[in-house]
Formats: sequence, C-alpha cells, structure tokens
Amino acid sequence: MLKYNEVTEMSPTQIESELATRIPHRVINAVLSASMFERDLDWAQDIAIGHADEDNPAEVRAIAIQALGHIARIYGAVDVERVLPVLEKALADKDRRIAAQAETALDDLRQFDPEFRVRWDQLHALP
Repeated sequence: MLKYNEVTEMSPTQIESELATRIPHRVINAVLSASMFERDLDWAQDIAIGHADEDNPAEVRAIAIQALGHIARIYGAVDVERVLPVLEKALADKDRRIAAQAETALDDLRQFDPEFRVRWDQLHALP
C-alpha cells in the first residue's frame, strides 16, 4: 500500500545532504522539496533531470520525472531543450512506473508551460 508523506521545505544545503545519502526515500523527499519550494528554477531542474537517469532506482526516477511536472506547474516554464529529451526517454521506458509518471508530467508540462506545449505539438504533430 502506498503511503503519503508530506513534502517539507528544505534548504539547499539540506537538499544536497539528503541527495548525497543515496537512500531512496531521502532522495525522493529532497527531489520533491527542490521541485516544489526551491526558487532557483535551474537548480531545481538540474536535480530532477539528474535523478531521472538509469543510474537511480525506479522509484527515484519516477519521482524525478514527476518533479519536472511540478516545476512547470509552479514556475510556468521549464528549459524545454533539456526537459524534452528526458521526458521522451521516460515515456518510452519499459518500466510502467516511469512511463506513467512521464505521461502525468507531460500533461502538466503541456498545460502550464506554453513554450513546451508548442514545441511538443510541433515535434509530435500527426501528418
């Protein structure tokens, strides 16, 4: 059964410390805190993108993808050139948890970031 844990705001130092543990539940909380509370958009994106790769456990990767959607919802923008390839890769992931989070993040990105929506639609337009 899934258990909801409230995301607490952490300082950048606390986030870095939690990420360094490499303990999945602590990394997840740090990634979510960065995506929801950090004021430095680029740094928050760096954290999410950096934890969306195959070097991380699936539960961390899924949350990192989800965090990209949070960033779009909160800031209204992401770095499209950096986020687009991460999202496309996640959508094609064999692990359904990753692909499902990518679908949810795609909905957020398309809804809250007009530049992302235009770019996505251009790249994925039906002939």
